[in-house]
Amino acid sequence: MRALELTIKVYRVTPNFPREELYGPTSSASELDYRFLLARDLEFLERHRYDGLRKKLEELRRMLTALILRVDNERQLAKC
Repeated sequence: MRALELTIKVYRVTPNFPREELYGPTSSASELDYRFLLARDLEFLERHRYDGLRKKLEELRRMLTALILRVDNERQLAKC
């Protein structure tokens, strides 16, 4: 659900982006983080919107990391 929330927020802020930048935010979390920063610095994205998007992205990144660690752990246990 959090990934969906982040996607909705991205769709809501991208109408302010120049046309050539519209297809940029469709990548990994790290690339998305960079694109948010770039959009903020180029003034396509207001600071408060950037802060909100970054917070959601960090939350999602923590969840994905926890999931990856759990799956890796379960794989290791299955090998025993």
